Amino acid sequence: MKITFDVDPRTASALLKYAARWSMTPGEIIDGLMRFYKREMKERYNHE
Repeated sequence: MKITFDVDPRTASALLKYAARWSMTPGEIIDGLMRFYKREMKERYNHE
């Protein structure tokens, strides 16, 4: 599966900077951000 999306230049620069810092691909960075977001939303809205 391939998903594409547009980001502004500032966001693209940040993704590339962090990818280079941690020796990851930009896709891996986005995957990590999505896992973090999913976990945070689950904790925020599904707690009892």
